Amino acid sequence: MRRLLIALIILSALSFFSCQKSADKKIVDFQNREIKLNTKEIKMVSLVGGLTEWIYKLKQDDKLIGVGKEYREEFVGNLPVVGSFFDIDTLQIKELKPNVVLASTFLPKHYISWLEENNISVVLFTYPTDLEDMYKALDLLGAIFNDKELTDKAIKDFKTELKNILASSKANNATAYFSLRFNDEAGEDEVASHQHLMGKFLEMASYDNIGKDALNMVMDREDIIKINPEYIFIDELQKQAFVNTPPYNAMPAVVQGKVIGLNMKSFTAFSPRYLQLVKQITEASL
Repeated sequence: MRRLLIALIILSALSFFSCQKSADKKIVDFQNREIKLNTKEIKMVSLVGGLTEWIYKLKQDDKLIGVGKEYREEFVGNLPVVGSFFDIDTLQIKELKPNVVLASTFLPKHYISWLEENNISVVLFTYPTDLEDMYKALDLLGAIFNDKELTDKAIKDFKTELKNILASSKANNATAYFSLRFNDEAGEDEVASHQHLMGKFLEMASYDNIGKDALNMVMDREDIIKINPEYIFIDELQKQAFVNTPPYNAMPAVVQGKVIGLNMKSFTAFSPRYLQLVKQITEASL
């Protein structure tokens, strides 16, 4: 009887350590850093707004215990705000005791070191420059949640919806640009080039982005006026100022009502609401 009891204890211990080992996994973040995670019980802080949105969309918000302040939306309820792209509240982090933090590479190194010294895994994400970055971010979430099937489906659904939206575009190579900054004293405007996600969205929707080759995303204002693009896209909060400011107010696109204000809250890094932006861009040509 005693031997049987000892055997059962040994088997229980082996089973326990086996479960612990299977819960441990290694993932590689956007900085090619190898991070060890225990996926058995995730207590997560997300400092990246778009990833927070995906966590809710994927119905994994039971694992979320804190968020960042960038683009904070009503759906996060009463979750504490514990940092941002650029800093963290170490006192709140200590109280919450997360075991993983999703952070931007904008987060200073001393904060990353502090988190790691406190046995908190830090998964770093660079700012996305194309949709492949968002798909990679979703793959990382799938690894963290130990549910690749969930994120594979999310990626597939996103691609399907994107394809359906783009199928309705009638831009047919119409000239357009996205204004990031205008009316600079030096006569230079900042535009979305092909290296910027907004520029890529324009090109996906079959527009000829006049700023696609702009060096450092800067164009001379006179060149923009001379090219005379058929459509102008801009943050909706800046639209009124743009259409009332000379010499832009005399541009045919302004006179014809082809300045489209976009909801740039949808542009927070990795957001599933990218689809809303692409839809707005596409519908402008209908």
